[in-house]
Amino acid sequence: MPCPDVYWVPWMSMRFCSEWIAIMEAFGQWSNRSNNDKRLESGYDAVPIRDIHMIQLGLERQWLHILKEVRPSSTGDGLHWLLP
Repeated sequence: MPCPDVYWVPWMSMRFCSEWIAIMEAFGQWSNRSNNDKRLESGYDAVPIRDIHMIQLGLERQWLHILKEVRPSSTGDGLHWLLP
């Protein structure tokens, strides 16, 4: 685990991940890790990291759909991630 707030869940294929990584790298407009972030309405990022927002790429709607449709289901043998 990279940190306590990150979960490793196999809900995307390797192809999907590779293609999204390629999209991000081709776009290349990463944040500068400062609290001042002109991409945000407030202009302030409380937790500055080096990232690209999905809205910058025109992929926010698709990303929110993915997050909405992937739901955790707790069963007796542990936590499982299932598509509905």
